[in-house]
Amino acid sequence: GDAPARLGNCRQTLAQVRAGTVSMNVALGEMAIKMGLVSQVANSAAANMIKWGKNTQWAGRQLMVGLTMPVLAAGAAMGKLAYDVESQMTRINKVYDFSVTKDQNAAKNAQETSTLRANSMRAAKTAAEQYGASMKDTLSVEANLAATGEKGNELIGKTTEVMRLATLGEMDYQKALDTTITLQSVYGQNTSQLAESFNYMNAVENATSLSIEDFSKAIPKVAAPMKTLGGSLQDVGTLLVAMRARGINAVEGANAIKASFTRVLKPTKQAKDMFELLTKQSLTELTDKTNGEVIPTFVALNKATENLRGKNRQALFAALFGTQQTTRLQ
Repeated sequence: GDAPARLGNCRQTLAQVRAGTVSMNVALGEMAIKMGLVSQVANSAAANMIKWGKNTQWAGRQLMVGLTMPVLAAGAAMGKLAYDVESQMTRINKVYDFSVTKDQNAAKNAQETSTLRANSMRAAKTAAEQYGASMKDTLSVEANLAATGEKGNELIGKTTEVMRLATLGEMDYQKALDTTITLQSVYGQNTSQLAESFNYMNAVENATSLSIEDFSKAIPKVAAPMKTLGGSLQDVGTLLVAMRARGINAVEGANAIKASFTRVLKPTKQAKDMFELLTKQSLTELTDKTNGEVIPTFVALNKATENLRGKNRQALFAALFGTQQTTRLQ
């Protein structure tokens, strides 16, 4: 009689077991999901850790390159600068005309060498501050001037003037140096006279179409013959400005001045006869009156020929100056 009751209890128990099993499955599913999330977090953390390590390593390399390499580069540049400066100082010492030899008076020679170095470094520093010139360039110019026999304050002063001329004329130091050497050798100019000459060139550049660089190209070619004929730097400037206004460049102008004036002072018989025929004057007497000085002679020639026109004027100038120079000097 209790069989139905037992059967009912058994069913109830089975139902409870089934419900527990479902709950267990749900719990296991949730646990699997949570384990998957934990695994993803762990993987993400591991990846981030690797990335952090790589980033740290990269940052370290960048710090090394960003800080160490510039320091090394700066050190190398300073080393190169020091080497260049010492090389130029060695050149200066080799060509400088010391007043005594090492064998005669070692102490005095050492003192003179020390003074030369101090003055040279001071000049190089001044050129760097005022004209933006490198120490190597300034000392190189000084060495070249020392090789011409310049020494003491004149050497330092002329070095500074060369750097100033190069800056004013916006030209390279070699051209400025050639101009300076020509002026000092032809006109015997000292530092103050060089400064006046450079100021004159600068004034002409500011007022006309003739540049300082034009002067630097013409002076080495024309200064010596002009000086022989009593012509000054100012005379050279006057003639070059006149030619520049006609579109003739400095080198052509310098060659024209030199070649044509030589022909005027030593004219051919044809030129003398033609001049006398057309102007009723003696060319020899004209150059004697002007003492063969350049500007006065050109002025006198212009006055003597001012009434000539056309073929006669052309023919006379060709006879006087040569066909090549005629168009430049008329």
